[in-house]
Formats: sequence, structure tokens, C-alpha cells
Amino acid sequence: MYKLMIVEDEPLEREAVALLGKKHFSEIKEIRMAENGFEALEIVGKYNPDIILMDINMPGIDGLETIRRMRDRNVQAKFIIITSYNQFEYAQQAIRLGVEDFLIKPADIPTIRRTLEKVMNKIHLESNSEDTKRHLKEQLTDLQPILEGDLVQLIASGADINGLSARFSSLDMNPENPFIFITECGGDSPVILNRLRSRLNTMEISFLADLVHGLIVVVLLKRPEMQSHRELTEEISKYLQKNLSCPCTIGVGRPVKRIEKLNISYMEAQNALNEAVQSNNRFCIHEEKKRSDPRISINSYADLLLEKILEQDKDFTDLTNHLFSELFFSREDLSSDREQNLFQILILIRQKLSDRLPYLFIEEIFISFEDFLNSQGNRDLQKNYFLSYLNKMKTIVFRAGESRQNVIVQKAIDFIRENYHQNIGMDDLAEYLKLSTFHISKVIKKSTGHSFPDILTRYRMNEAIRLIEEGQLSIKEISYKVGYNSQHYFSRIFKKYTGNTPTEFRNQQ
Repeated sequence: MYKLMIVEDEPLEREAVALLGKKHFSEIKEIRMAENGFEALEIVGKYNPDIILMDINMPGIDGLETIRRMRDRNVQAKFIIITSYNQFEYAQQAIRLGVEDFLIKPADIPTIRRTLEKVMNKIHLESNSEDTKRHLKEQLTDLQPILEGDLVQLIASGADINGLSARFSSLDMNPENPFIFITECGGDSPVILNRLRSRLNTMEISFLADLVHGLIVVVLLKRPEMQSHRELTEEISKYLQKNLSCPCTIGVGRPVKRIEKLNISYMEAQNALNEAVQSNNRFCIHEEKKRSDPRISINSYADLLLEKILEQDKDFTDLTNHLFSELFFSREDLSSDREQNLFQILILIRQKLSDRLPYLFIEEIFISFEDFLNSQGNRDLQKNYFLSYLNKMKTIVFRAGESRQNVIVQKAIDFIRENYHQNIGMDDLAEYLKLSTFHISKVIKKSTGHSFPDILTRYRMNEAIRLIEEGQLSIKEISYKVGYNSQHYFSRIFKKYTGNTPTEFRNQQ
């Protein structure tokens, strides 16, 4: 519903436009009139009109000056100018003031009607757009912790390194020499994580934090000026030791200049943590380690390969080559046990898969240590055995994931079929499925090529077409029947979907 103000010094013209508004526009719920600019300025704040039809040539202050003063007062109404003078200068000033249209007296009724309809449609569209923006902003706020957690997991896995910049940008984050530290505590990790987050917030530090395989991983994006990353993590370590009853050990990676290198800082932090635990220290920074070894641990390789399996669209070639050349054939202390270590990595991956995806029947993969013993001394044969087991796991994850995704999509369609006539959205579907909106959106888009709102709209439009063809209900009744509270909005969506308004479509049948 809209409020209209008519600012016109001619009484007959004021009344004529007011009568036209009352007669032809049920959407206009209230009309106010002012005979000059001064009166309009007095009442505009109290009345708060949506549309102002303004004469230019009025005594006192003219229409353009009145609009200018209203703009200074932040009046958000849409202005329509009406004047007896067709002068280019007026048009120029009106455009600069953001006037919607410029009518020349005497304007006929159809012209005024079309102009008002156009402006009301614009207000309606802008209102829907603002509602959508507000809803998206609320959704993003709700999703922020999830997105930040996903980003930590992504950094830890080393996957999609080139996409990190875009993900940080989407969260309005601009890291400066970021680095990672990892904390292992003997207490309740989720509780400790929340307390650590609170502490970092009070220090006004930009960061991301999440649990990765039971360890607290913190990505420090910016640190206070004049404070080194060692001083900062020392301060955090002292806080943990002082305020927690359980022991905490911290491993710190080096700051990186490019966020694509954050996975290196993560691996360094992991190695530093391992060394701190082995040496019974509470704190270790990568560059301060006595024995510098940039290679990563067997458990880290298992984590990285696990993420490759879960990603599905990635292969293992580069990582496996690195594993064989660096971890086993360049280290004398491990080369003699390479079959045992390869076997251990596969067992770790299988165990981690079972923990991450409990619905998998991963036990069907029998990993034979005898195969590795028989291939002893033959690097290519070992690699082939190793890759074959990885691909078996990848296939099982793919089949199970595809089946699970099909179930999610089918349940989403069933939900639409049962509830399309109500005001439903992604939040309702997420509550019904007991899954996150982010995960559902991703699965539906990947499986169908369409978003949930697209599928819902298509279903509603198909139902509307069926009801129109039956010819039993009015257009207004059909709009309510398929889940739209506004007939005007329904008609606009229907025309976008079919190319015709509902009335035009009915007439063609």
C-alpha cells in the first residue's frame, strides 16, 4: 500500500489528481495535499509519503527548490514533476534531483495513470530487493561461523589453494602476514576453543579458529603493530597456562606474505607442535627449532590424502610423488620402514574416513600388508599398490556421496511438493532435513544445476498453470493457492516464467 502527496497551488488540479488516485488505484491507501512548497515541507516528515506529485511553478518556493530541501532532510519519496513549462533547464535540474518523471500540463488521465503505475512498480521492486538484501545479510551473519570454520578446514587440507583469496574476500577479510598456531590441550577442546576465541576478540585481533582432528587451529590474520608473532603467541600461551586447569602445548608456523601459502604455515605449526610434545615443552616456533626439517609427518600425509579423496575431482599424483620422493627415499631413518609407513598411512586414512563419514562401508577395503612386503624394493610397484587403494577409497566415497546427495535432493523435492502453498524458504528446508543451509544449497545445485528457490518457483508456476487450465479459480485465488500473498508479485513472476500474464495465459487457453 502506498501514500501519495500532491503539491499543487491550483485547487481544481489538486482535487482532480486526488480523485484519479482514489478511483484507479486501490493500492493508494492515503492521499495528502499541499497548496505550496512551505506547506509541503511542514507535513512531509509527519506523513512520510511514498510518492510526491510536485508542481514546479508555485508561489513562495518553487517545486524544484522544495524537492531540494526535502532531499536535504533525507525524504525518501519518489518525485513526479508536473508543470506547464516544457523547458530543458527544468528537466536538467529534475534529473539531478533524482525525479522519476516529468509531466507537462495538461497531462491526460492515461498518462498520469501510467506514470503512477510505473513509479509504484519501481517502489515494489526496490522493496523486494531490499528485503532480499536484508535476508541475505542475515543469512550471511548466521553462516559466518560455518564459513570461517570451512576456511580453516580448507587451509589445513591444502586443497583449493588458489581459491583462498576469493574466500577471504567474500568474508571481507584482508590478511596481513598471517600465520597459524596449533594448540593441543588436555581438556574439553570445544570449550577451550570458545574461551580462546573470546580472549582473541578482547585483544581485537582478526583471526579464524576451528577444531581440526581434535586440535585447535588458529589462523591469525593480523597482529597488533610492534608485536612480533612470537610475542603474540607467547602472550596467548601464558593466558592458556594461567586460565586453564589442563596443560596446553602450542606449535607456531611462520608468517606468510601470500595467503596461498598458509598451508605451509599450518604444516610448520604441526611439526612445531609435534616437536614441543616430544620434548615436553609448552611452546615451539618453527624457525626456532634446533633441527630444521621441512618435511611433514605421516599423519599429515594421511590428512592431505584424505582431503583429496573427499574432494573427488582431484588426483593423487603430485602428492604421492612428493610422499615417495621426500618422506621415504630422502630420509635414512624411515627408508627401511617404508612399507610399514605406507601401510600405516592407508590405515590412518581408512580410520579417518570412518570418523568423518560414518555412513560409509569402508570396511570392505581390505588393505594387505603382504602386498607391500612383496613389492619391497620396487618403487613403481609400491606406488601402484598405494594408488590402487586410494582410488578404491575414492570410489566408495563417490558412490556413497552420490547416493546420499540423491536422498537429500529427493527429500527437498518432497518438501516442496507438500509445502509449496506456504511461505517456505531454505531455513525451513534446513530445519526439516536437520542439515545446514550451506550444505543443502551446495548439494542441490551440484545435483540439479538449479538453486532451491528456482526449483520452488518452477513447481509453483507449474501448479499455477494447471489451476489456470482447470478454470475453476480466479487469478487472485490461484496466487494464494501456490504460495504468493501478493497477486501483483505472482503475476510478475508468472510472466517472467511463461512470457504472459496469468490473464493473458488464461485467454489463450
